[in-house]
Amino acid sequence: MLRALGAKIGLAVFVVDVLKGVAGVAICSALGMEGWLLSMGGLFTALGHCFSVYLGFKGGKGVATSLGVVLMLSPLAGVIAFAAWFAVVLPTRIVSLASLVGALTLPIAYYFLHTSTPEATVPLVAMAIVVIGRHDENIERLLRGEENRFGSKKKSDSDEPAANTQADTEEA
Repeated sequence: MLRALGAKIGLAVFVVDVLKGVAGVAICSALGMEGWLLSMGGLFTALGHCFSVYLGFKGGKGVATSLGVVLMLSPLAGVIAFAAWFAVVLPTRIVSLASLVGALTLPIAYYFLHTSTPEATVPLVAMAIVVIGRHDENIERLLRGEENRFGSKKKSDSDEPAANTQADTEEA
């Protein structure tokens, strides 16, 4: 969103998506859910963001919403995941790679901080898998070395030089 719509709108979308995760867990908590059930509420919040019924079961990639979920479940685990994201994005400027690392870090950090309730980590692992799955095109570009970097112009088809075909040479 940052690249497509600019810094102000991109930041606003990020904040709203984080707050969506926060609100989902807060509502579940207000309904008396705790432990693994509260984590399940967080998972379903992220799933609702990624596969919105209002958007024909399409939606975002779930990174910011998952961050909001974990910030509510375990603020320190959320801070650790965000720090991991930042530690990757700073030197590489590749947001998708940082998001993948952050998604992997969320359940790991939660697990080690909450060893008394390891079952609550399972929905967070599922949430990380969903986030990673939503990045399939980014992963393909990463593997090809073609993923966009933060701060660089997005590559478009018009940036690629046209290949000469036999028809082009015959017309010339």
